[in-house]
Amino acid sequence: MMYTPYPPAVGDLIYLWDTGKREGGTYEVLARQWLHSSYGSTDWPAGEQRPLEGPLLDVVVQPAVGVFRDEAPVSDGEDGSQ
Repeated sequence: MMYTPYPPAVGDLIYLWDTGKREGGTYEVLARQWLHSSYGSTDWPAGEQRPLEGPLLDVVVQPAVGVFRDEAPVSDGEDGSQ
């Protein structure tokens, strides 16, 4: 389960953390699929104004490197700071 203020869009880079393995990494969102409740179902009983449960979202990801993957390493004294 992933808690987020908004769902990631296809192409977004997201950081995921596995609490069981205590490790994480950056992933690219390849696809996503929404599943909305149908009126009259268990999640949206007939007569209710809105569903009792929100939509489900499946997100397909693949491991990715960050947006700065092609940056050259900077050695000490080369960063331009004084």
